[in-house]
Amino acid sequence: MTQPAKPSAIPAPPPVPIRGTDPFPVFATKSANWVDWQSGSLYQYIVDSIDFIDLSNTYVSERLTLATDAAAAASSSADSAAASAASALDSKTLAEAAVASIPAGSINDLIIAPDKAWSSEKINNELELKTFDLPSLIVSNWRTSKTSDDAAWYRFAWSDFLRLGIAVSTTVGSGGSSVMRTSDGETWENVSSPNEWLGVAWSPALNLFCFVSYGGLISTSQDGITLTPRTSGTTNGFRDVIWAAELGIFVAICNSGTGDRVSTSPDGINWTQQTTPADNAWNSVVWSGSLLVAVSSNGTSRVMTSPDGINWTLQNIAFDTVWNDVAFFSGFGFIAVGSITTETSNIMRSSDGINWSLVDIGSIDGNFTSIDRLGDLDMFVAVASSGKEERMIASKDLDNWYSVAVAKNNWNSVTYVDHIGGFVCLAGNGENRSMKSIAFKEVL
Repeated sequence: MTQPAKPSAIPAPPPVPIRGTDPFPVFATKSANWVDWQSGSLYQYIVDSIDFIDLSNTYVSERLTLATDAAAAASSSADSAAASAASALDSKTLAEAAVASIPAGSINDLIIAPDKAWSSEKINNELELKTFDLPSLIVSNWRTSKTSDDAAWYRFAWSDFLRLGIAVSTTVGSGGSSVMRTSDGETWENVSSPNEWLGVAWSPALNLFCFVSYGGLISTSQDGITLTPRTSGTTNGFRDVIWAAELGIFVAICNSGTGDRVSTSPDGINWTQQTTPADNAWNSVVWSGSLLVAVSSNGTSRVMTSPDGINWTLQNIAFDTVWNDVAFFSGFGFIAVGSITTETSNIMRSSDGINWSLVDIGSIDGNFTSIDRLGDLDMFVAVASSGKEERMIASKDLDNWYSVAVAKNNWNSVTYVDHIGGFVCLAGNGENRSMKSIAFKEVL
């Protein structure tokens, strides 16, 4: 049905702002059928002006004030109820406010809030709210897509500044590329690069992508299209790279080299090799805001930490799991995932990066390669490149995990992208080597 024109009494909605790094709270609405504009002015205004954007309390208050004034102008009996409901900013009240001015009749709409979604139905002036679990809905709905080349896609980095994602591969595909780019996590375009890559990171401070690989190879790119080779000063095999914002440096770790398996750079151009306490095969590194933590696939102790990227300490972690990825989540601490050897679990957690404990995940097995969080919600997803069970697991607390049915590719990476509103996964094999979760806005 065609949306009715706005009356002059209702102010035009402001431009949708660029969403920040913190995606929550998020509020969005959609209606199955539009109602008379004058009678449903509050509802219609919220639909138009607050559609999947960040909401600070100030912004909510401002928008609801304007919407309530417009609704009051319609002088319907429902408007006073709308004005009253709009005085509170909790999500349930926002849901009620959005439909309070709708006249008798049948209407369906969906309102998304930080961790719940309300399916609201008003028939004969009666409102019924039905609640379901939005995070669980998102991680249980996936679709695969073809990548632009048949390479073994391994890692992914996103630039909010460019609204662009870059995927790298450990092999060069038949199309001649080991790098591809995307703006939506589903459609991909090759980027010219003859080299294999094992890590990629984006620095928002420098507006720069950094690529690392075997043999000390490093390149940078400002646009995700043209890669410029850099001199690393080493032939060590780089395995991962991150941007440590508070330190203002790139940190790259290696799985080869003697006593210097970390390199740092303030600009992606000039690199310094740092002394490391063990020549382990370091696979992944993460920055918590105050501590760097790296994990490895071999060695007596498979965790090392550093407060500055220069001084590294080996932590006495006896678990001999092959650790593939480590992450940090605010409020939950550090978590590492990997492949079981003789241990009873392939997940471990730590509150401080120093003291670690295994997580009992029962009979779930697999070579888990990557883990990420659904924005700021309490939902976590890990993917696996092999295993008897499903190639994905999910958890709301990092302690209790369950399997998620997805295509049984060799999944190497899972990344949540705020701009996309969902996860993006990459695989090393299969007909479709990209997978994307249903996005927040697609639930509507």
